[in-house]
Amino acid sequence: MKTLQRLSLITSRIDLRGSAVALLHLASGLQQRGLDVQILCRGGSLLPLFRQRGLEVRTLEIYGDSILNVFTWGGIVRALREHEPDLLHFQHPNLPRLARALSARLEIPHAVSVHSSPPRSWRPSRRWMMGVSAVSESLRAEIVNSFAVPSELVTVLPDGVGIPADPLPDPLPAPSAAPSDAAPIATPIAAAPRAPLVVGAMNRLERDRGLHFFVRAARKLADAGCEAQFVVVGEGPEDNALRRAVRELGLSDRVTIAQPSGDYRQILGMFDIFVSTSQREGLGIFCLEAMAQRKPVVAFGVGGVFQYLRDGANGIMVPELDSDALAEGIKRLIEREDLRRRFGEKGLQTVRERFSIDRCVDATLEFYAAVLQRTEELHSRRVRS
Repeated sequence: MKTLQRLSLITSRIDLRGSAVALLHLASGLQQRGLDVQILCRGGSLLPLFRQRGLEVRTLEIYGDSILNVFTWGGIVRALREHEPDLLHFQHPNLPRLARALSARLEIPHAVSVHSSPPRSWRPSRRWMMGVSAVSESLRAEIVNSFAVPSELVTVLPDGVGIPADPLPDPLPAPSAAPSDAAPIATPIAAAPRAPLVVGAMNRLERDRGLHFFVRAARKLADAGCEAQFVVVGEGPEDNALRRAVRELGLSDRVTIAQPSGDYRQILGMFDIFVSTSQREGLGIFCLEAMAQRKPVVAFGVGGVFQYLRDGANGIMVPELDSDALAEGIKRLIEREDLRRRFGEKGLQTVRERFSIDRCVDATLEFYAAVLQRTEELHSRRVRS
């Protein structure tokens, strides 16, 4: 069987989102194991972190699933031919036409990672797509049942999470500039006096990430007399709407919305409590990153979160998508230092036992071996026929 030596990982933007953080850990781990790893992407706010890790990143104009732009297509093909990969690994299922076309043009098989529910239009290649990795059992079931992908092609590969060897410093994120149609809503957090506790959320600013629940919960907690500062770190299309909600709820002195700046792990280090409000979640890598830093987690019970968060054991799971219930969960942690400490320790233990980067890389290398084996078997059958 062919041995994997060179690998190309292809994605869109590497902004602050779960799939990009997972890619950072995976690519670093594979490179440390001796693989020649190439990353093709459109750039993004996490690009400096990738390059700090010594990863080869080529920034190209990859626009959605279009392969019609001759400059885009030519640049991708040239980059791949220069690298001569043994396998193409697409980091989300949103580029099926590009994946099929590249595999056919270069005669290289590809695999696909799925971090959240694929678009309903997804049609994976039956000829060149040799494997799908899903970050949770719930996603695997969806891929098999809703997209008719043969079950033997789909493998559950949970993301790996880095565990800091030493406590990280606590730099404060730089607040994003207020949109032109809105006045600034918060004192820059770097200049604001440190509240007794910082309750933070970090995610892509999209509607289904549920951050409006977080803002409403902050209002309820302020009304209840909880002396905490609330921070949302992220970027995305819901930025303006969240800022308006903060203004309308009179929370400008309590809630800060900040763009990611520097190492996202250092930003997580400033939180005392981490909150996840996603309404859908493949796995929830930011929850795991917070747990790796001993941060107690409050999260909605959705998707892959059920795989690792146990209510009352290593965190607080909110069963309903409801700001009242979310506020109650956060309030318990604000009032109980013993719970914060216990959940922090238990959360770290969960990550160490189940989501280490070494464990992820081992499983991924097994997945790649199966993909290459499947490719050879299919090629042999075609030759015989």
